[in-house]
Amino acid sequence: MMKHAGLFLVMFVLCLIFVSALGDGAPYEIESYLDQRYPGNEIMGFINPGSSLDGFAAISHEGRNKLVVFRYNNGYWNYQWTRNDPLPQDGDIILFDLSGAYYNGLRLNTAFCIRQSEYGSGGYETVWEQSGSHWRLRAVFYVNEGGIPQDSFYVEANGIRYNGWESNYTNVYVDGTVQTDLQYFVFSVFPKSISAMRKKISSAPVIPAGTLNAQNIHFDGGQKYDVYSGPGEEYVRGGNGKAMVSTNDWIQVFGEERGWILIQYNISNGHMRFGYIPAISLPRNARVSPFNFNHIPSVTTRYVQLTDDPLNSQAVLYSIPAGARVDWLSVMGNWAYVEYRGDWPVRGFIPMDALTPSGQ
Repeated sequence: MMKHAGLFLVMFVLCLIFVSALGDGAPYEIESYLDQRYPGNEIMGFINPGSSLDGFAAISHEGRNKLVVFRYNNGYWNYQWTRNDPLPQDGDIILFDLSGAYYNGLRLNTAFCIRQSEYGSGGYETVWEQSGSHWRLRAVFYVNEGGIPQDSFYVEANGIRYNGWESNYTNVYVDGTVQTDLQYFVFSVFPKSISAMRKKISSAPVIPAGTLNAQNIHFDGGQKYDVYSGPGEEYVRGGNGKAMVSTNDWIQVFGEERGWILIQYNISNGHMRFGYIPAISLPRNARVSPFNFNHIPSVTTRYVQLTDDPLNSQAVLYSIPAGARVDWLSVMGNWAYVEYRGDWPVRGFIPMDALTPSGQ
């Protein structure tokens, strides 16, 4: 009996130690780790929302804020990752638990809030809810000095719902996708006004009938890749030679060729781009079929402007003279996907009626 009582007492003490380690203050092992890895940084807060297995520390040094994430496993807190981008960089940071709360119109399960500055000074809040092993963005609020939201951005399945002073506190919904994974979220680029929402976010388009078929693939976030008009660095590069895709937005994939994949991605609302990035950028479990292009020798019937954005802006990428020989690769709606070799090789779309097979 005494043995059982002793065992119970030991377990009770261990439980108390564990619970205290998950309280408002950072556990000693995390404080020690942060002191060693980030000397000179101030620990502004630590939280273990809903006694989950994840712990979050906000630290600051010379005006730069960082979020450091840990996971509890086998009796220890293990370091996961560190990033500046999820946090506002203007002012201090407060972390608080919202697990099981009803907060500014949100019913939350295991969740927490990252708040900019102390109450009484106003600032932004981001609300994060656990979804499996990830933490997903639910909302962004701008609150006044009294802590009352002036602008509310609710992140929903296919867009953002805004309610605030810009709309006289009526709902405005904008379709599109935004990055919701805490590990890849960038606070500074999240659209914080109706105009920014309409400019920055969009949805992947429906691809017209033809021989190009799209897969919507969720890439690993936080990456950027140079984009070329064809499968290789020798091809013309759009965006005045600076075309680049961020994996934090939607990306459609059409096929693979010589270690490169053809994608379409969003630049801004009203401007998209087709182009190629290395196939090694694909997520580990993604499967993309190789292209089986037609390769029909053809001739342009008139002067024509080739575009890498046929479904939206139709911005000009390259000009092709009448009578130019091109390789007709594929069809998408009323557009022919072609390769032209002028001063530099280039791929893109021209109207079908500007092309005729040459028979050669």
